Amino acid sequence: MTAESFQLFKNFDIKKIYSLMEFFKVTFNESYMQSSDRHCGEIIFASDLSRMLADKVLEQYINYAQRHNLAIEDVCPYKIISWYSYMLADHIYLANKSLAVKVISTAIGCMQIILEKEGVKLENAFTRGVLRMIILEIAISKRRLVKDTSNSLGLGLNGFYMVFKTASICQKS
Repeated sequence: MTAESFQLFKNFDIKKIYSLMEFFKVTFNESYMQSSDRHCGEIIFASDLSRMLADKVLEQYINYAQRHNLAIEDVCPYKIISWYSYMLADHIYLANKSLAVKVISTAIGCMQIILEKEGVKLENAFTRGVLRMIILEIAISKRRLVKDTSNSLGLGLNGFYMVFKTASICQKS
């Protein structure tokens, strides 16, 4: 991180970021990993891949703050969970589409847990729609059907975060 990057972050709690990623991993394992599937979980959460994704999430956070000229006063759990899971699903999609769906489903479940603690309950039909749109966006990007991302047909990295952040903010206002 540059000195300029650090000025954007008033409370950059790396432990909180890693604990949110761990919350995602634990939730994923509890939801999907039976004893026969443990090898698959070990692959997607291998230390090299986890470190690479953590670095990408931190880079995304810095770029997001710089691009929007935002001073970050606290770590947003919706950004961390959505970005981490989106990047993971994008990384594994071609090798295992079903696993990519499980990754996004887990992220939605994690963010619903956080929302419920804030007193917000989302309709199941709504979250299923979010899941479909995220997977559509990843699928399209992998097939290179849409070269111009301004004509996106799904819900991308930042849109995924914004859906849940908006739900959180609306409840509080």
